[in-house]
Amino acid sequence: MMIAPKPSVSTLKPYVPDEHQCAIKLDANEAKPFLFPQGLQFADMPLHRYPDPGTDALKKSIAAQYGVNPGNIMTGNGSSALIELVIKTFVAPGEVVISFKPSFAMFGIYSRIHGADFSEVDSEADFSFDLDKMITAVRSKRAKLVILCSPNNPTGYLIPKAELVRFLQSVDALVLVDEAYMEFADQGETLVHEIGTYTNLIVTRTFSKAFGLAGIRLGYLFANPSLVGMLGRVQEPYHLNTITQVIGCMAMSRMAEVKTYTASVRRLRQEVMVRLRDLGIKTYPSSGNFIWFETEQKDLYQKLIAKDILIRAFGGQDTCYFRVTIGDEQENNAFINALKEILS
Repeated sequence: MMIAPKPSVSTLKPYVPDEHQCAIKLDANEAKPFLFPQGLQFADMPLHRYPDPGTDALKKSIAAQYGVNPGNIMTGNGSSALIELVIKTFVAPGEVVISFKPSFAMFGIYSRIHGADFSEVDSEADFSFDLDKMITAVRSKRAKLVILCSPNNPTGYLIPKAELVRFLQSVDALVLVDEAYMEFADQGETLVHEIGTYTNLIVTRTFSKAFGLAGIRLGYLFANPSLVGMLGRVQEPYHLNTITQVIGCMAMSRMAEVKTYTASVRRLRQEVMVRLRDLGIKTYPSSGNFIWFETEQKDLYQKLIAKDILIRAFGGQDTCYFRVTIGDEQENNAFINALKEILS
């Protein structure tokens, strides 16, 4: 007897991380470790007990930092797990989830796993988002859930807050705004403090990027208590291990260091942007910890691997698109110098 997966999974293409081992890794938008230079001690943690099921201490730490109520917060194993939880909770098979293209690949993968009809609206030529086109698509397709990534991964485009507020007022759908990279942008553009006004709004955040803690898989979301309660019915019990909860609380208490780090990334991002343009490479404005660029050098990805440097390639027709993470000064210099050699 052959055991087959459900139809929504049988044709699914999995998300495949790049497994090339290079000395300089600028492909996954990871940060340098900086929060805990002295290491962490786990001996006093009650690891023989199940973790706090409500992650209450962590929620209080997050709430204090953002000036919201703990009841507006939910935690999860990375913001991507929370995005899947939103789809699993609110979107029935056959209902429509819609996003822009290109954006984070897992939006579509999670939607299809749960039997949703995933639809995409193309970005503009400069990779900005036309929210009027999205409003039209949401209404015509009667979308149940809209997922907007801002700053967008992989392009770095930041949707102006005023445009997002207008969008929220214009659609009869649940709207999830993925703010995984917001710490690298203008903080005035966040929608976190709009959750009390718009009952159809969910905002996700992560510890993987600005906090440099991708390895602990910790994310959180903001929403009104009613939505949080519905999500809580579906989320598995004891969903976040004790060590992750403790590290999350410690990280939240060190926001001054996070802000210092993100400011340095913004400075280095501008430097790399200028140097890429000086090489004749077309770049696009970015509010993330990465830069989206295009070149006719279609074999750039492989040539950089040969120089022990890994970036992310996204293909293209006449030209190719790439995303490079902003590293430290040494890594950025190595990347630019390698580009000079390849392009000369």
